[in-house]
Amino acid sequence: MADAPRFTYDPQQFVGVADPELIYVGIKDREAFDRIALPLTDYGPNDQGHVLIKQLGSMRRGEVTVIFQHWLLSLTIEAMMADRVGRTSA
Repeated sequence: MADAPRFTYDPQQFVGVADPELIYVGIKDREAFDRIALPLTDYGPNDQGHVLIKQLGSMRRGEVTVIFQHWLLSLTIEAMMADRVGRTSA
């Protein structure tokens, strides 16, 4: 039996507040993401997937930073669970 794929294309719409000064916004619609008038950073494929970022703010203390994300590839649920099991059993 072949291994399950590690990545999928399934962009999510979400808002996450990591702390009072750091907010993540997932944009599902690529066209809507592209309309955000901020510079694009492409982090390229890595072990977590492939994400495009647009950032408002500079992550300085006392300043709110909003990070807009569009995921071209993201981990499957199975890959996330396997990674979690690997971390807890190590």
